[in-house]
Amino acid sequence: MTSRQHMPLLFNPFLNAVFNHPNPSASPLKNVMKVLSAHPEDYALLVPESESLWLNIEEGSGIPYRDFCHHTEFVEAHVISLKGVQPGKSNRRFRTLSGREVSIYDDEVIGMKGFQHGVVAKIASKELFRSFCSYLPFGSRFQLFYINRPLVGNPIPKGVPRTTPPGLENADSIKESPPHHFGQTHQTDNEDVKSLVSVLRESPTLSQEINTKFKDLFHDFNVRNVEHEDQLADAFNHTMKAGVAIFNQATLNADEIDKFFTDFSKAHPLLDINECFYTYIEMNIYDKIWPQFRRVRNEHNRDHDDMLNSSYENLNSMSLNQVGIPDYSAKTAPFTEKKILQAINEFKQLQFADCACEKRSILMSTFRALTSESSESPLVVDADTLVGLLIMVIVHSQVKDLHKHLAYIKEFSFVVEDLESGVDGYVISTFEAVLGYLSDSQNLKKLISHSKENAELWGLIKAASADQNVNNDANDSSHDNEIASQIEKLLLPFENGNVTTDSFIRARTLQGESCLMLAVQQNNRLIFETLIKFENVFTVDDVLEDRNIFNTNLLMAALQWKNNEVIDELADILLQATDEEKVEFCSTQDTHKRNLGHYLIHRHELVEELGTYIDWTATDTNKQSPFFAITRCYDHPFYFELLRATIESVKAWYDLHGRRFDYRDHVDLKGNTILHALKDGKVLELVLKVFEFVDVNALNSLKLTPLMVYVKYSRLENIKVLLGDSKLDINRYDNKYCLTAADYVKIDKGKLISDVDQKTTNEKIEELLDYTFLKENMPWNQPGAFGTVRMKYDSNHELCLFLKRISSNSEAHILDSAWHNFYDFKKTLRLIKLEYPFTFFGSSNEWFPKVLDATQKPNINYSARFKLNYHQECINTITCFLLFNPSTAQSATLREFLLTSGPINEAEHMKRLNLARKKQAELLLSDKADHTKLLKPDSLGDIQTFMKYSLNEILSFKTVFERIYRSLVFYETKARDLSTLRGRMLSFASGDPSSGDVLSHLDKLPVQFLASLQDTLNVVSDWEGTSLCSQDKLSIYVYYLAIATTELVSSIEHFINTHVSRWWDVYSELLGLNEELSRLKQIDEKARSKKPTGEDSNGSASENDTSLSPLSSISSLIGYMSGSTVNDVSGDGTVISQVSTEAMVPKKTSDPLSGSFLAEIIAGRRQKHSKRVMEKLEALQSELAVLSPEIKHTHESLAVEISNYYILKQNVMKLMLQQHARQKLRDLRFKNLALQKGFEDFKRSFI
Repeated sequence: MTSRQHMPLLFNPFLNAVFNHPNPSASPLKNVMKVLSAHPEDYALLVPESESLWLNIEEGSGIPYRDFCHHTEFVEAHVISLKGVQPGKSNRRFRTLSGREVSIYDDEVIGMKGFQHGVVAKIASKELFRSFCSYLPFGSRFQLFYINRPLVGNPIPKGVPRTTPPGLENADSIKESPPHHFGQTHQTDNEDVKSLVSVLRESPTLSQEINTKFKDLFHDFNVRNVEHEDQLADAFNHTMKAGVAIFNQATLNADEIDKFFTDFSKAHPLLDINECFYTYIEMNIYDKIWPQFRRVRNEHNRDHDDMLNSSYENLNSMSLNQVGIPDYSAKTAPFTEKKILQAINEFKQLQFADCACEKRSILMSTFRALTSESSESPLVVDADTLVGLLIMVIVHSQVKDLHKHLAYIKEFSFVVEDLESGVDGYVISTFEAVLGYLSDSQNLKKLISHSKENAELWGLIKAASADQNVNNDANDSSHDNEIASQIEKLLLPFENGNVTTDSFIRARTLQGESCLMLAVQQNNRLIFETLIKFENVFTVDDVLEDRNIFNTNLLMAALQWKNNEVIDELADILLQATDEEKVEFCSTQDTHKRNLGHYLIHRHELVEELGTYIDWTATDTNKQSPFFAITRCYDHPFYFELLRATIESVKAWYDLHGRRFDYRDHVDLKGNTILHALKDGKVLELVLKVFEFVDVNALNSLKLTPLMVYVKYSRLENIKVLLGDSKLDINRYDNKYCLTAADYVKIDKGKLISDVDQKTTNEKIEELLDYTFLKENMPWNQPGAFGTVRMKYDSNHELCLFLKRISSNSEAHILDSAWHNFYDFKKTLRLIKLEYPFTFFGSSNEWFPKVLDATQKPNINYSARFKLNYHQECINTITCFLLFNPSTAQSATLREFLLTSGPINEAEHMKRLNLARKKQAELLLSDKADHTKLLKPDSLGDIQTFMKYSLNEILSFKTVFERIYRSLVFYETKARDLSTLRGRMLSFASGDPSSGDVLSHLDKLPVQFLASLQDTLNVVSDWEGTSLCSQDKLSIYVYYLAIATTELVSSIEHFINTHVSRWWDVYSELLGLNEELSRLKQIDEKARSKKPTGEDSNGSASENDTSLSPLSSISSLIGYMSGSTVNDVSGDGTVISQVSTEAMVPKKTSDPLSGSFLAEIIAGRRQKHSKRVMEKLEALQSELAVLSPEIKHTHESLAVEISNYYILKQNVMKLMLQQHARQKLRDLRFKNLALQKGFEDFKRSFI
């Protein structure tokens, strides 16, 4: 049974093809894989997002982009080489594996050489991808930049068929046809004439020829002496014919004329070129013909313009309620008055129009402004209503000579027949009817009377002083009582409430201001009370419904003018209303989309009284809810009391409506949440206590979390409170610049520790952040917790590590601080490795992968900072390993690095190490001189058995850790796949990557359902955010455990394969030499036995006996090592440990054949052989004497490291699981809140 070679499929087809291929040797991408595996730090992958690959096809071929991911050319075009590119630069050109070139600027990837012109892709996100496949080196890391579209080809959406669920009507079929609006037909105007001129410029020959003639034609046009309109019309028509003749007589060839007409038709297919020429000529002679047209008509008294012109001044206070609008209501008046103002602005342009078509267009736009449908205005504009509205427009725009303007339109329009029917005819006839009404002296007299009454009341109110002179105007209050009396006198006849609709009491200004609104705005309590005391005139309903054109009600206006007496009076009236009326009143939004809650900052005592009636989720045009707006009132004298009351009211409002508080209801246009806006620590504490569903890690549009904002603006109290919240992620960094909150602290390397009493706010913030970071990320050892709290580049572009030590028993929290160059850290590890050569870390480059070295590679899309965050996590993990190892934790080198700043004195450390090595060598030499300290085979066998057993067990750990690492990395990758699906669920459901076109592919119910679900899942994705999540940290710990295990395995294997193996080889050779010596001894004894007794009386026999005694001493050495009881000892009782070579070589003796030549040769050879054996024996003996203490020392060191490894493994696994569980529980708690909130919203919307 074969083992599985790849994991389940990845959602991104590009990543799956490169990093998860089931048979890489047969893959067309095998060369790409080979290049990436050799030097992963030299390449970066531009990975198209999953959405673009799944939902797009290539326009030319129609092939889905996911299929291109197995094409070598496509993949190579998305792999860029970083070799040879100057590091640190953010705008560089890069060459791809396929030989093409791209330019990367900020977050844009621009296709250059080899790519289709104009190819631009956006970098959506970046990632340091870790490989989990078996065909790439273990733990390989690759830079990935996700781009929003492939760089090859032209992607277009493939789309999906649209279906309608059973039982639902097609939304298009139930839509009502849009009503007809005035002016939908095209009208030639000044812009169209400009179009004609622009086309003429494209034909310079034609333009030059006719422009000169037209200039002369316009100059010669003269109508000063005309006496009748007919003469004026004849002159006009004559000029028109002359102009046409100028164009027709142009001396151009047919091709140029055809080209002119063709270009004009293409550029402006809806325009009539004849009408354009007509209007062009008219505009150029208008300044001459219009004054004469007015003069001629005045002389013949054909109009009634003089009477209307002279009445305008007396009509400027006319009110909408006085022009005969059917079913007039003060409640709908603001919406109608807004239309009137828009129409007035349009109609005023009539006096500046310089051609008939423009005048007609202005009339059309005036009608459109009055009759256009609006969701805000329920008013039905019928013929009678339209007349009243036009009266308001005419009397307030005060355009003179209106009869003449209409007569001009009818006389000089291009097609006069169009004015007799259709929309144009209706518009002209309606204006004529209105002018006819205004030409009646009785009608004018009535309107003027209304206007004067209005002006009198309004003038009295505006003449009063202001209680609070906000504008620093002349403010004489001596006449206020007299003014109040006059107002009271005007109102007394109506005190019984008998007020007609067209009364001046109900009149409103063009801004929709009633007399009550004017009194509020005048900021005079006396005048307001004079009016409001007429309860029958101004009822509760009148007060509640009173709004100006900005939809501002009386209480909102009073709050803005900050007159507490008027505010309280209106609040008392409001409290008399029903709950439904209170809710409607308090939830009314003005044109800024602000309701009453946005303005309660000016009278915070009302928050408790009216808070439950206010919609706290309604947002204004800046997307600020009332709650959010109130939190930004930092200068309020009662800020805490205001916020406390607001928080209680918001909580009560949510509870009353059966809803859970949602922080997303209170996010402004810049992405700031309530927490971003808060400035007071006590208020922040209250918010976190009262509201559970609050994302304390949310990023705003500037990529700042609340904690980052507090650090940036030195809000110390807020920081203290937020650091105590269990939901806070101290490691969160933004998804663009990759900065954490600690990066916003200003650091001074020369001042790392200050006196407690002399610390600045910035230093206190730094201490709080560092303490929290170490407490959450580093283990607690006996002296405290050590760690690198931040990494930065100094002015020399060198990477600096800022280290801190904390203690839970210290009031100051930070006990020690230090900074070092990153290369000092690597130097420290090298020195520790020399101090503890058998320790299980630091000897391979895998501890510091080159891909993390941001100083050697270009800074693409702020990737340097991104790598730095990952690098810091790796350094802290290594620091944990050093501190968890009982041996290295006691290293003086490590202590010096952690507790002192500045460069490491390598020479001093090497001197200390050399001294320690010298002492160790002397100890080994002393052991070498004593045979009793030599290892015996059974002892070495025990050592070998222990080492092999340990090796097998540790090898099993290595296999397990590598499998766990690959599984964790794969899990992280699939988790990102899930996040991608959550974030783009609507696009995948519709089959269209264009989010703007989603609704056209989905029907109403699915869209609402998916949008609701999408909103909830987005919260989950946002919470996961950009941080080294628990899963990331877990995989980093496991990776380094696997690397440490590999190091230890290598040390044990080296020991077994060198020292132990060599000892057995030496011992085997010694046994062989022992047998050889025994044979030589037997030969020597045999030779001596043949010698006659008594020969060599000088004692030669005795000498031979002495010469053979060392042979027995060697046998005794072998016997000692093998455990034999036979030992040859010297006279003083010690084992003979040294053997003399000269003594061991047999001397020549008398032999019966001593005189023969053969005997001499045999004796000489035997002597030489014996000498060689003795020399080899001496060398083996010496080697054995060296090996034995070395094996003992190495065995003891390795045994210590193996023990340390188990301690480390236990502590690291405990730490990483604790951290993982803590962060996972934190994440799950918040996600659970988000899902509960989403389910509640879903039930409320769909069930």
